[in-house]
Amino acid sequence: MDLITTTNKEFHENGKLAYIETIAIIPPLFKSLYQNQRITKEGIIFIRIAQQAKYFNNGQLAWIMNYDDKGNYIKDNISSYRKDGTLIIY
Repeated sequence: MDLITTTNKEFHENGKLAYIETIAIIPPLFKSLYQNQRITKEGIIFIRIAQQAKYFNNGQLAWIMNYDDKGNYIKDNISSYRKDGTLIIY
């Protein structure tokens, strides 16, 4: 089954990228196949796929999360950074 995908972006007031995510729209008939589904206010069922990232207003990456093509979070692939670019170790 081919899912419709879209990339959402949000920007800081200065025009720099603030947030980016790629989502796949799930047809209602197949929603039971995706355990990490989310639903918008409009009732659209979706999952996050690929990368999701948040950026500081200076363009520095704040964090990044990776998802597989079923919407499952890949736990060993997360990185978080401070605004000055130094890595946060958990």
